[in-house]
Amino acid sequence: MEITGYKLPLVTYPGIPVPLYPHQAAMLDAWNSHEALLLVTKTGSGKTAATALPVALNRDTPGDNCAIFVYPTNELIGDQARSIYEWYTQRLGLRVKELTPENADAPAGDEDLVMVRADAALLEEFCKRWGFVRRGKPQKARALERILIPDKAKILLTNPDTLYLLYSLKYGRQAGNVLAQLQAYQTIVFDEFHLYSGVELAHALYLIHAARKFGAFKRVALLSATPHPEVRQWIDRLLHPYEITMTAQVPYPQVGARDVAHTVHLTPLTAPRDPVGTTLAQLLELAPHLRQLRATTPRTDYVPAVVILNSVVKAIDLEDHLRANGFTAAEIVPIRGMSQRAVRRLHPEQLIVVGTSAIEVGIDFQCDYLLFEAGDAATFVQRLGRLGRHQPGTAYLLGSDRECRALQAQSEILTRQRLEGVVAQTYPQANARAWFVGTELGAFAALTQAFNIREAMWQAHDRGPEAAETKEQVYEMLKTMMADYGEALQIKPQIAQAQRIFWQCKRGLGQKWVDDYLHIDTFRTSLPSVEVYDAAEAQRRGNMALARYTVDVKSLLMRATTIELNKGHFEIAGYGKPHYVTVNKGFREEEEKVGQLLKIGRASCRERV
Repeated sequence: MEITGYKLPLVTYPGIPVPLYPHQAAMLDAWNSHEALLLVTKTGSGKTAATALPVALNRDTPGDNCAIFVYPTNELIGDQARSIYEWYTQRLGLRVKELTPENADAPAGDEDLVMVRADAALLEEFCKRWGFVRRGKPQKARALERILIPDKAKILLTNPDTLYLLYSLKYGRQAGNVLAQLQAYQTIVFDEFHLYSGVELAHALYLIHAARKFGAFKRVALLSATPHPEVRQWIDRLLHPYEITMTAQVPYPQVGARDVAHTVHLTPLTAPRDPVGTTLAQLLELAPHLRQLRATTPRTDYVPAVVILNSVVKAIDLEDHLRANGFTAAEIVPIRGMSQRAVRRLHPEQLIVVGTSAIEVGIDFQCDYLLFEAGDAATFVQRLGRLGRHQPGTAYLLGSDRECRALQAQSEILTRQRLEGVVAQTYPQANARAWFVGTELGAFAALTQAFNIREAMWQAHDRGPEAAETKEQVYEMLKTMMADYGEALQIKPQIAQAQRIFWQCKRGLGQKWVDDYLHIDTFRTSLPSVEVYDAAEAQRRGNMALARYTVDVKSLLMRATTIELNKGHFEIAGYGKPHYVTVNKGFREEEEKVGQLLKIGRASCRERV
C-alpha cells in the first residue's frame, strides 16, 4: 500500500532570513511570555529548530542567552548538534564555535554563540585536556564548571543521565559550584519527552522542580511527537505549559510549502514467531540492490536499509545471521544496547543498520528501505517516521497475523492521518507507566534525589562555626522543596509515606537497604550496573577492546548464557533467551510495604528447571 506524504505551509517571520513552519513562528512568539512550553508535532517537523531559534535571538540578552538541551541518547545529541549548527551558520548566518576537548584551550573569538556537547565520555576528555584528574579519577564537576562559564551565549547539549548526576551532586563537592553556574541558564529543552516513563519520568519531573527551585531553568520547553495522556497529567500539574501544535495559527504571510514526509510504500510481512528469519530472507533478496545503492551514494549519513527490532537479543541474532550469509562486518552497523559506543558509528561502507528503539531517536540518516517491528501504536508511528524524511522509500512491517490483516484490509492508498488511525485501532497504546509517579515508590524516587543533594551539601559545609546553621538551612530548604513538589503533583500522602519508610530504614529500624539504593540510584534505573567483557562480542568484532561495556544486572542475569566474575568485571559468553534466576533478598521485613530490593555482591546465576 502507498502512504502519501504531506507538506507544511511556510511563513515569513520578522528578522528571520528563512521561511518557517507556523509552529516554529508560534514558538518564537510565545518564547518570552511563557515559563513552560509544550511543542507537539510529528517526527521530522523541525521541533529542535523551533527552540534553537529563540535561543539564538536572545543571544545578546545576558541572563537569557544560555540554554541546556537534553536528549535521551548520545547519538541524538550528536545528530541534533549538527542540525542546530547548520541552522545557525547556514540559515541565520551566525558565527558559532563548537567547544571540544581538542580546541578547549583556544581563546574566545568573535563568535556569536558557543555550542558544547557533554556526555560521560566527552567530560572525561575535557578533564584530561585541562588536567582535572585526581588519583586517576576525572573530576567531571570541575570540567562542567569551566564549560558552563556564561562568558558567551552558550548551548550545552547533554543527556538526562549527566544532568541527573549533577543535580544529585554525585560529581563531588565541586558540583555545588556547577549548580551556581547553572543559574545563568534560564532555559532547558527536553527533546523526545514522551520516551521518559516510570522511574525516568519521576526523576525528570523532580529534577525540573529542584532545578527551578535552585534558580535555574525558569523556562522549560518539552518537545514530543506522541505525548502520552497520562504523562500530560503530571506535566500539566507541575508546569502548566503553553501548548503549540502543527495546526498553530500565526499572523504572518504564507510563502509556499515544504515536504515534511515523502510517499512511503508499506508492505506487511507476517512474522509472529521468527522476525529474524523473515528479515534475513528479505534482506538477502534485496542485497544486490542495496550494494548498487551504496555504490551510487557514498555518503556517510546514507544507509540503504535500516532494521528496527524489539529486542537487543533479536538484533544480535540478526547481525550474526547476516554475517553468516555473506554480509561483511563493515556492511553492518549495530545501533543497540549491549555494545560499545565505538561500534555504532556510521561509515561509507555500511549497507544495513541493525538496531532497536535507540534508532527511533538516533541519527537522522537517509535510507531507502526500512524493516521494523512495532509493539504499540506510538512505536509504529515513530519507527515508520524514520523513512521518507528526505525521499520516498519502502517499508516492511514485521507483524503478527492480526496486525498484517488489519493493514492489508485497507485501501491501496492511505494518508498518514488515516494510517495513524488504523494503527491506533490495531496496536495497544504504549505503557508509559506514568502511574509510577503517583505511587509511594515514585515519591521515594524523588525523595532519594533530595536526600543525595542534602548529604552532598552537608559535606560541603561540615567545617567552621556556621556549619550547623548552614546545614539546618539546607534541611529546611529541601524539606520545603519536597512539600511543594507533593503539593503541585497532588501526591502529599504518598510523599509522607515515602518519608516515613525512608527515615525508618535510615534509622536502622530494619535492613539498611536505603543506603544501597542511594548508592546505585541513577536516572534510568534503580538497578545496579556492572562492566562486562562479552566473549561473543569480542569474536563478533574481532577486537577485544570493543567487547567491554556496562549493562544493568537484571539484563545480565536474565540473558547471559554464562557468567563469571574475574578481577572486578563479569565475563559472559553472549546473550540468549530469557531464563529464571535466583538471588538472595536484600531485606525481608519491609517487603510487603515497599517491594523487593536486591543487593548484588558476587553474582551467581542458574537456570531454574
